[in-house]
Amino acid sequence: MATYHHIMSNDNVANHTLCPAGPNSWCKQNAAKAKVEAAVAEAALKFNACNERASEDIMKELSLNASWQSRSRIAEKDRRRMAASAKKRQTTEDFHRSLQKRHTGATNQKDYMPGAY
Repeated sequence: MATYHHIMSNDNVANHTLCPAGPNSWCKQNAAKAKVEAAVAEAALKFNACNERASEDIMKELSLNASWQSRSRIAEKDRRRMAASAKKRQTTEDFHRSLQKRHTGATNQKDYMPGAY
């Protein structure tokens, strides 16, 4: 019965009450809850969200005082990370576009007959 409820769970309706609890559970949600991985993942997402306010909130929770230098360094790292990400995305899009262009002409082969000898 637990596996049925586990499989029927989705993002809108999570039903893991019958799943076994503990860090060694086969239910990844209950295992993560037991290991407190969800809180760490949420904090990392907030910190990496490129949101200065969220970064300051996390720094306060960790009892770290952010000086103007550290805030400007965080902003600079975020700008560099976003620029590198945009460059990688553009390179990937260009590569896929060139592959698509190359393979478009390859489909117009007149002499290919699948299954023919």
